[in-house]
Amino acid sequence: MKEDALEKLGFSEYEKRVYLALLKKNPIGGYELARVSGVPRSRVYETLEKLEARGVVLVSHQRPTLYRPISPRELAERLRNDFEKAVGWLEENAEALQEEEMFSSIWSLEGREAVLSRARSMIESAKKSIYLASGESVLRELKSSLKRAVARNARLVVVACGSFSLEGAHVFPHESCFKEDETFIILITDGKDVLLGDTMPTDSCRAAWSQNPGIVYVAEDYIRHEVHLQLLKRLFKEETTIFEQAKQEMQKLIPLHR
Repeated sequence: MKEDALEKLGFSEYEKRVYLALLKKNPIGGYELARVSGVPRSRVYETLEKLEARGVVLVSHQRPTLYRPISPRELAERLRNDFEKAVGWLEENAEALQEEEMFSSIWSLEGREAVLSRARSMIESAKKSIYLASGESVLRELKSSLKRAVARNARLVVVACGSFSLEGAHVFPHESCFKEDETFIILITDGKDVLLGDTMPTDSCRAAWSQNPGIVYVAEDYIRHEVHLQLLKRLFKEETTIFEQAKQEMQKLIPLHR
């Protein structure tokens, strides 16, 4: 067992030293334990009491008092059970714990993994709707989460740069892509969460997450516009020149600077 693993599992420095020393030599008294663990005598009994309260150390109440540890395997099982119970309680009480607040803030994310992790979390939490616009590589990385969303009957609308397909999703080609695999991401879930930004360069890309209703509305309207345009092109597929002319006029009015 690596010593730093115990710290990650909530052991203090003294608790870690005492437990590891007991694994090597037990049963043992407090005086001897202080010597072999390097924990000051003034702190060793306090540390033992804390470990006993957590069920990590067993005590023989005799003279002299002796101590022994539970095995690492038993400790791992106990910590796993405690963790799963704590997570279950948190999930059950999440709404009750969170105070109602005004979600006007915009939170910044940096780095591709942070951006995609937030996107996955939003998708996994979505109950009703997911509107997503992005490039092929981003969509591919999010596909497993998107599949699960479709399986639980969340409505999924995707505006894609490049090739993307997913059974049960409504997929539309992006009208204004500069390249086949754009790295931007626009994601709105359940009409209340929005993620806007880029996913490249890997370490320095930035995105913003918010629950501000105004920002959510603007992002949703962008997706709606792209879908509306593609539906019109399907209905009037013989009139492609009209759409090309409109695109040229729009470029004059609002040039794309990328």
